[in-house]
Amino acid sequence: MDMPVVAVPAPTDLLAVALVRRAAKDGTARRVRQLAEVSIAELARSCDVEPQTIMRWEKGTRSPRTRAGERYTAAIIALVAMLRDTDEPSVRNLATALGIGPSRTMSQGDDPGPSKTSGAGGGRAGG
Repeated sequence: MDMPVVAVPAPTDLLAVALVRRAAKDGTARRVRQLAEVSIAELARSCDVEPQTIMRWEKGTRSPRTRAGERYTAAIIALVAMLRDTDEPSVRNLATALGIGPSRTMSQGDDPGPSKTSGAGGGRAGG
């Protein structure tokens, strides 16, 4: 008899799932979605669930589980990364817990790399 293969998430994946589940329950995930200007319907489509499911997750009456929960976790993490410089304390705390630091700003000594406007010609190519 063959045993089914079970994928075991890495500990960091488990931590992210646990953190996002907690964020859904305490309202932080809803705040993240709102700050990112993503509608419930848009998030539901990206998670392949009904909008009511997102509403239940955000109200804390249900918890994100299965593959849809994994997609929800990934979506919330992506939105948190986008919002990592927000002044909203709950979002910043979630970003820190997920290991998402503030974006790096360039200081005077940083090399910005090659400029798109530098070089000979300065006009359109192939003209």
